[in-house]
Amino acid sequence: MTVPDDVRAVVDGDVQLGDATDALVADAPDLTPLAAGHPLLPVRPDRAAALAELLQVRRLSEEFPLTVPAGEGELREVPEGVRVLLPGAPSTYVEHEELVVGGVELDWRLNPDDGVLHAATLEGLAAGLAWAAGAWSRRFEAAALLEDPSRTEELARARWFD
Repeated sequence: MTVPDDVRAVVDGDVQLGDATDALVADAPDLTPLAAGHPLLPVRPDRAAALAELLQVRRLSEEFPLTVPAGEGELREVPEGVRVLLPGAPSTYVEHEELVVGGVELDWRLNPDDGVLHAATLEGLAAGLAWAAGAWSRRFEAAALLEDPSRTEELARARWFD
């Protein structure tokens, strides 16, 4: 197969045609704030490596292999209702007042080396937990539970028909 010279990619929210060699496969949603100005190729997580290989381009996580240093933030327990919703998620996370990685403020970062989730916002925590659990589509439901744990039964009933 011949690798294309140009690809349609998302650059700062706009779809543009650009040089394929500049594109990055968007395989890490926590790193997208670091990718300002870069052409991104969004893809399902289970297909990111294959697409990068097929197009001979780097993945976002390879371009920005950043981790949050240990010792920053405060270790917290993930609420039980969220652990039930996201059974593969970590049981703890590190809470930050502000999370700056690579000079950019992030809502969350799941460290690739140790699997520790760092979060600075409720939405970031929900997204990080959903990502870690392999249940990205549940991030909004996780945010609703984090914001109001009394909704556990209501949201559980809503999942009956999934």
